[in-house]
Amino acid sequence: MRLTRLGSINLEPPEEFNFHLTASAYSFHWQFDGKYLYFPVIRNPLLIVRTSVKDNVVRVDLYGVTGKLSKDLVTEHVVRTLGLDEKYYEFYNIAEGDPLLAEVARSLRGMRLRTTDLWTALIIAVCQQNASFKQGWRMLYNLFKMFGERVTVEGHGFLLTPPPSLIAKSSSSELMRAGIGYRARSLLELARGFDDIPQQSPRELERSLRSFKGVGLYTARLALLLAYRFYELPPVDRWTARIVCEVYGCKGVSISEAEEVLRKVWGKWSGLAVYYLTIVLDAEPLSKALDRVRKGLLKPYMSSDKLTPLTLYLRDWFVS
Repeated sequence: MRLTRLGSINLEPPEEFNFHLTASAYSFHWQFDGKYLYFPVIRNPLLIVRTSVKDNVVRVDLYGVTGKLSKDLVTEHVVRTLGLDEKYYEFYNIAEGDPLLAEVARSLRGMRLRTTDLWTALIIAVCQQNASFKQGWRMLYNLFKMFGERVTVEGHGFLLTPPPSLIAKSSSSELMRAGIGYRARSLLELARGFDDIPQQSPRELERSLRSFKGVGLYTARLALLLAYRFYELPPVDRWTARIVCEVYGCKGVSISEAEEVLRKVWGKWSGLAVYYLTIVLDAEPLSKALDRVRKGLLKPYMSSDKLTPLTLYLRDWFVS
């Protein structure tokens, strides 16, 4: 489907905002091409925006299938997605003296966590269950390629997230062909019950998500972080727990202890700290990540010859 240009909006970015870093983190090549970041605002009728920054102005080009749109709605969505209304001063003040995330206040300053819709966030979180960065994002890549609808924006191909209605009609065996293994059952259950998830507070929504089979604390919290920036609910898995306890010290190496330490150090920013931890360590497998921590190698790798959260978009096919 080829989308029609419907107009544009100019937005003023915050004082400290790095568009390239914000756009490149955890992006496939159809989402970010090095200049433009593409993401949907409305699914039906479809409306996609192409965002870029020039002369300290965020330009938002609108593409869709109908001329009817609310520029206020689009503005609100773009501001929320890019975090243009967020102020990280307090977070940076903590990071500057932190043994793990000091680099965030230096070379990553101005980078924002980019949000997505809850359904896409749930797919990401399910794919990351008991999986490395490469494994999880390969599964996600396969799901998009196999089930995502392709649309065209000014000659650029963009893949839409497979909607829950399509996943719900699929079989476990069909989903397993994307390499997601046992996660197919969880994804199917989420897809079939997604429309019944109510609007709730962060804690209540966490409980609702965990009522789905195969959705634990980490999966629910990762989805909430990526969809709503619920920073106060840190998604802690074994990878995070080992690194946190290695650096800050824990009585043991349990997930609950690591979460307690994160809350003590980062307070309301603990979820954001977990996100940046994966960036500065390139989401390396645990043994490599721990080795880098011990050597003080806490600056992310940004060259195209290595697959990392910040270089994923440079691959037009998925190569490990």
